[in-house]
Amino acid sequence: MRARGVGMRGLIVAALALVAGPLAAQDAPDTVHDNLPPEELYNDNYDEPLIQPTRVLSPEDLVRIAAAKGITLQWIDWNTRGEIRTLVDGDGVWRMIGSQAGPANAYVGVDGIITEVGENYFILNGTVTIENAPDAGRMCKATADWRFEITQNRKYYRLRQFEWCDYLTDYIDIYF
Repeated sequence: MRARGVGMRGLIVAALALVAGPLAAQDAPDTVHDNLPPEELYNDNYDEPLIQPTRVLSPEDLVRIAAAKGITLQWIDWNTRGEIRTLVDGDGVWRMIGSQAGPANAYVGVDGIITEVGENYFILNGTVTIENAPDAGRMCKATADWRFEITQNRKYYRLRQFEWCDYLTDYIDIYF
């Protein structure tokens, strides 16, 4: 029996309780399961999905990610953030969906499963898309494991793969 404290599990449950109400109240899919991959990507028993719960190594960072306040791509606008949502299902799988749009059909979007949350970083397994930024006709879209990280005490997580498309440096930031 512990004399004091609630332990890591209690801290995570408390953090989730703080953000779950506002997240559930948003106009979003009922669960992440509404957007899961097709059934053929599950194992042969069909009773345990291959998508595992998000690995949480830093509850503090999970709270920041759950309450994310916007997304930007420097080519579009650092001052006007796009919308970002972080959702969790009953199995502990966290998902992030967000985008920013600008003039001349400029666009950045992220959509994927957060596989790990650590101290000052998270890993997003999903798709990153950039269209018409900084130039009309530019199209970058890839699905991978993307590492977003806080550096130099900034108030955002920045995608650490800067030149992933066509060797042009893109700063994709997710604010908290």
